Amino acid sequence: MGQQAVLRLITAPALSSPNALSSVVPALRFNDSDGNATLAWNGVGATQVTNVSVAASISTVATGGEPSGWTGFIDILCASTGNADTCLRYTAGAETAFASSYTGLLIDHNYKVGPPVWVQCPVTGSIPFGLWTRVEVRLGNPNGETSEVLINGISAGFCNGTYNQDTVGSAIVGLRAYPDTEIPMTYYYDNVIVAVRR
Repeated sequence: MGQQAVLRLITAPALSSPNALSSVVPALRFNDSDGNATLAWNGVGATQVTNVSVAASISTVATGGEPSGWTGFIDILCASTGNADTCLRYTAGAETAFASSYTGLLIDHNYKVGPPVWVQCPVTGSIPFGLWTRVEVRLGNPNGETSEVLINGISAGFCNGTYNQDTVGSAIVGLRAYPDTEIPMTYYYDNVIVAVRR
């Protein structure tokens, strides 16, 4: 058995004292399954959710190699409600719904009931190594798009998909990897805010 995914509190580097969250996932091959180092949160209420957002300050760690030739993805932040998930993903050379070989951040929107709807859209910008970057994922955006990603407060990408109104809003913080990813990845998270609007 190889390296496993690990989620833990750390004291350095933390953007705000005293702690940050470290999420580490190993390089995954075709049959590997241990690629989940996440923290999940659910908000249940009596009225319908209009939108869910999850925001975090994120810093990445240099991996010692340049990723390329992946067929897999790594989820960074996810928001969910009404049988739909919207995740900010990273890939290095995988085939996406909009490009045959794409490297960078993207939105992955998945509606899971009725006729399923799966939409992927590119995200401009990046999360640079060693720098804290404010990132937000929105599902049910009040501006009309179904899914939106903001980097440092500026809209960096959006997708139009489908979701049902529901009384539950959820968020996932941390890395979730899907094979094949060629190198291990480490991200630090701090100042996490989850908002469920009704």
